[in-house]
Parts: sequence; structure tokens; C-alpha cells
Amino acid sequence: RAPETSELYSDGPHHGSETFDVGDPFLDTETAIGVEFILRRTLGNVTGRISAFRTQFDGYVYPNSVPFWDSTLGQIVKHMKYTAADADFRGLEAEIDWKVMENPGQAVHVSVYGDLLRGRNETRDSNLPRIPPARVGISFEVKAEKFGFGLHLDRVSDQKRVQDGSPSYHIDIIGGVPVIHYDSEPFPTDGYSLLNAFFTYDFSFGASQSELYVRGSNLTDNLAKVHTSFLKGYAPLPGRTFEVGLKFDF
Repeated sequence: RAPETSELYSDGPHHGSETFDVGDPFLDTETAIGVEFILRRTLGNVTGRISAFRTQFDGYVYPNSVPFWDSTLGQIVKHMKYTAADADFRGLEAEIDWKVMENPGQAVHVSVYGDLLRGRNETRDSNLPRIPPARVGISFEVKAEKFGFGLHLDRVSDQKRVQDGSPSYHIDIIGGVPVIHYDSEPFPTDGYSLLNAFFTYDFSFGASQSELYVRGSNLTDNLAKVHTSFLKGYAPLPGRTFEVGLKFDF
């Protein structure tokens, strides 16, 4: 994969992530080799699937948080500098689907799933930043004629596997002025649970098929910081929310 334009030539603020992105025009082509094993089995109304994968990258490009001392402002400003490193990714995914009942107009469906990912920076011999933590979940959905109901519960674990090592620094000379670049500090996140639910009612409106729905998210109102987010320090997922809507298909 050739580096994208943003990875090569960024040099300014990115308001979506509230970062100052800095590219590297000397980034080389990113290459990878990987293998994945998948085992799938169906026994009656139960289908199970498990997969394991490993991918090794040469020149893996990623945005690395680098606090930067701005001598003009007299303060540290966070930069996201695109960096290349040799990297190793490995993970597991598993899912079991059970069709408890499936008749015309009626169905009960249960799913259990989980995934695990590890990302290692082999150049620095440290963990890669913003690697998703392990997750397990269960979903339960019922369909009865015009009515539908579902519950989804996800449990996301702590993520303590952050970029290793104490903060270090290096000095660049910019315009004849020495500028200190501080390497990023670790940012672990705590685990959380998310309970979501929905209720639907299907009906006809003229020639249109319509649906009235009510959805609830994060019903237990837990604090959920998404480890992969650039804004996890001050912008967690929304708390308990409800949504009522009406959908028309025509």
C-alpha cells in the first residue's frame, strides 16, 4: 500500500480529532503478509464460527501522538505525526448463532460473540497505540408478526496494553531554533458495559410499509471511553439515550 496524501503531506489542524497532523514525505510503501484460519460448523439451528489470524507489516504507517513544545505559544501542543514501523498483529474472533425458533412471522434469535486483538510495534519493541481491547457480547432478538424486540449487551475490557516506555524526547533544529519533541505517554482506558435495546412495530400506511421504533442506548448510563478514539480523554460515548422514530419505505 502506498502512503496516502494525508500521511505524506499533512501539516495543520484536524478539527475532527482535535489534533495537529504532521505527515512524513519520506514514508515508504507499506507491505504485509498474513494468514487466517477459519472454522465454521452448523449443527441443527446452531452455527458456530471461530477464526484466528496473524499479519506482519513492514513499514506499517500509523499516526503517533507526539506532544510538541511550541516555543511561540510557550506550551506543549499535541501533534499526530505519521510514523512507520515494523508491526505484528494477531487476533481471535468467535461467534455462535442460535435460531431458537423460526416460523412464518415468528423468530427468536440468540448470538454470542467475542474478539481479541494484539498489536505490537516491533521496531520499538512496544505496544502499538489505540489497539481495541478485548470484547464479548450477547444479543437476543424476537420477531412476532408485526412486533420486534431486541437486547444487546457488550462488555469491553480494560486496555492496559498501551505504548510502552517512559516519555523521551528528541531535538530538531527548525529555522535555526532548537525545538523539543516529546514522545507520547501511555493512555490506558477502563472497561465498560453497554446495554442497548429496541422495540419495533410494522404497519402499512397507504402503499408504504412503515415502522415505528423506540431505541435505547447505554441504558445503564456507564462511562465508556473508546480506546481507539483520539478524543477518549474528554469525549466518551453518550450516556443513557432514547430515540423514537417513524420510517417509511416507498
